[in-house]
Amino acid sequence: SENCSLPYQWVDPNGKRVMLPKSNGASTMISAFQSREYGFGMEITEVQMKEINAQRKDKHYTAEDGADEAALKVNGTTAKPQLTSSPFIQQLAFGGSVYWNSDHMILQVCDIMDCLKVIAPEHEYVFLFDHSSGHAKKRANGLDVKNMNVDWGGSAGMDMRTTNIEERDGYIGPYHEENNPWMVKVGQTLGHVYPKAGEEDSNVFVPPSPFNLTATAREEKEFDVEVDIPIEKRKERSKHKKELIAELMETETGRKVGITNLWKLKLPDLQEKARGVGIDIKITPTTKTKAGWRGRGIGLLAAAYARGWVDKENLKQYQSMKYDDDGNLVKKYSLQYLLGQCKDFQDEVTQLEFVCKMQGARAIITPKYHAELAGEGIEYTWGFLKSIYRRFPLAKKKGKANFEALLAKILSRDNITTNLVRKFSRRARAYMETYVALDMNEDKEMKDAPIPHRKIEQLKKVMKSHRAAIDFDKSFVLSFVAKDGFEPLLSVS
Repeated sequence: SENCSLPYQWVDPNGKRVMLPKSNGASTMISAFQSREYGFGMEITEVQMKEINAQRKDKHYTAEDGADEAALKVNGTTAKPQLTSSPFIQQLAFGGSVYWNSDHMILQVCDIMDCLKVIAPEHEYVFLFDHSSGHAKKRANGLDVKNMNVDWGGSAGMDMRTTNIEERDGYIGPYHEENNPWMVKVGQTLGHVYPKAGEEDSNVFVPPSPFNLTATAREEKEFDVEVDIPIEKRKERSKHKKELIAELMETETGRKVGITNLWKLKLPDLQEKARGVGIDIKITPTTKTKAGWRGRGIGLLAAAYARGWVDKENLKQYQSMKYDDDGNLVKKYSLQYLLGQCKDFQDEVTQLEFVCKMQGARAIITPKYHAELAGEGIEYTWGFLKSIYRRFPLAKKKGKANFEALLAKILSRDNITTNLVRKFSRRARAYMETYVALDMNEDKEMKDAPIPHRKIEQLKKVMKSHRAAIDFDKSFVLSFVAKDGFEPLLSVS
């Protein structure tokens, strides 16, 4: 991808250097699923595809399954498209500037589940994902102490979901008072946003107002108010995306593009469209909004107080994260710690885990920095495929047509056979068994472990700087690659 090109290079002692390429050349991003049952990807017959598409007709990615926002970002619509090929192996368009991210993965999982429910309805579905940033992304409206301000105000925490206070242990702190109107009771559902006037929900407990304000201050700061900006402090600034989109949607040009597509544009592109229809991209605000607590997130302090984790006599001691003079965390006055150790915050799932659950499947995120454990040996598959790709001459990789033809050949199920996938899966499971054995036997060397103890020790060092199977298990991966010539090994005994 062009974003990977570096504008600098090494120079030898004589001041000479090789010609710097304009880019890294052809590249693509591929996301693939494999299993011991079906191998690399999954073949879908024409009859099966017709049935799958019939089930998907007029259906949408929904908020209930956590995929609607991902669909809007990627496709510009929540409508499920008709599938033309197996979604088990997907790649971004050649030369594209968009990178594969968590939104693409969410849609791929939803598409795969639509296929599995037709092809293998009798199965239980479990997905193994490595701990990448895309796979481990937090749930969009999940319980997250890092998405909360200390006090009310700002946009942080305004979309945080409600949570059920199931019991005292793990939820309720030592300062809880059963009859305190600002404190939640066991069995109630706790909300994290002060409701707007008239939008109160009797089924959700939210503190009636910020507990640390006086009665007068609560009334004065309840609602948003517009205040004048002093003349000497008024400054011209560029309009925000929201402001430009609102004005563009009042024009015929903006309405033709549509609000969803306008939000996809970067600010410079929006500014260009605005100039094209005579909209000024600069503004000098004369007023500003002074936010009230209505409709705002309650914040860490109120949330911890509602559960009984805050000592009101020492209110000024509490901070988001409080440290002493030696740099040690003072847990009893650290709000993120106090809330973060509550059971519901501890048990919060990632966005991908939530999507899988709503689809009727289970997602397991493997530990960080352990590619050898990733889904059914998928990292070994990537190492194998990359090794084969590197063996082909440069002439086979030049130009779009050649590059795509070579990729199709390498990704073929004739190359990465189901038998080979099973060997890679067995290797990953051998590591899992070894880690379990080592954990059960602590520091004892396990002579009969599936993976030798010395290999684990070597792996610990390699994992500090590498995560690819070709780095930490090179000899194993290359044992399945042809030793001479540039043709891939088509069968493995």
